[in-house]
Amino acid sequence: MRKFLLVVAGIVAFIVIAAFALSMMARPLPSALVLDQTCQAPCWLGITPGVSTPWGVTEQLLEADFVDAPTIEKHERGPLEGLITWRFKRPAGDLAGFAYFDGETLSYLRILTLGAISLGEALHKYGSPDAFWFEQRRRPTEAWTQVNIIYPALGCSLEVRFDYTGEPMPGSVTLSEDTPIRAVVYFNPSAQPAEFSIPEHQLHHWAGLGPISLPSPAE
Repeated sequence: MRKFLLVVAGIVAFIVIAAFALSMMARPLPSALVLDQTCQAPCWLGITPGVSTPWGVTEQLLEADFVDAPTIEKHERGPLEGLITWRFKRPAGDLAGFAYFDGETLSYLRILTLGAISLGEALHKYGSPDAFWFEQRRRPTEAWTQVNIIYPALGCSLEVRFDYTGEPMPGSVTLSEDTPIRAVVYFNPSAQPAEFSIPEHQLHHWAGLGPISLPSPAE
């Protein structure tokens, strides 16, 4: 009887440990934007758009334990000349990062989070945004809507993408706290890059989470 109880206890313990391990595996790793508390956005890891140099960016990346150091690369020629790229590793759940420069000064950072941070987490971290705007693509091979949520005064932009490849484009999308963020961009709010200078007529006032109507192709 005692032997039987020991076997049962062992089986129960194994099930508990396995369930805990599976829950940990299913839980997404946090974004490096949340893990690092060095400074406030648009600064990250001590890297600041409008201030940091290529050497300064590289130096800070090499010191971060969630950056895969061998993947840090400064592109010296071609269309990506001057761009610094890298990949992340545990304990960060992000995929990759990109540092874009204007001469020797960092213009903006783009962190490809791919869901490592949710919209709810981003709103908690950055507060209520000012506005949002749309990008849409309709092609035989791909169809998507990207909602860009912007904080002009802070120097931050959140990218949320809805993929509809092979499906009809809907008339609306719904933003919730669980909506995954595809990418986060940090830029210098005092000198916004042209990529983030959106015409006023394309901006939509942020009214909170929930369904939002998509613009028609003519808009």
